[in-house]
Amino acid sequence: MQLWNDYFGEDATYPSHMFRRHFRMNKPLFMRIVDGLSAEIPYFQQRRDATGRFSHSPLQKATAAIRMMAYGCPADAVDEYLRLGETTALLCLEHFFKES
Repeated sequence: MQLWNDYFGEDATYPSHMFRRHFRMNKPLFMRIVDGLSAEIPYFQQRRDATGRFSHSPLQKATAAIRMMAYGCPADAVDEYLRLGETTALLCLEHFFKES
């Protein structure tokens, strides 16, 4: 996944100071939010679909919601990079607010 390779992998493309600049928070705080969402809100948990493939990861879903909030961008602005459709991105934001 491109998101993982860019920010979270061992050889991440972007260093920590760029993460803070892009997400407006440090990486440990971001990961606490992602972990909390996936532990408490079923929508943010990764599941298998009817074909047995994994759904979107908690990291993808949380990133979509946080980016839309942080930058005020529309849902279709996160679809290419995060591989989420507009409807899914809106659901991420809705569940983030409804259940947090």
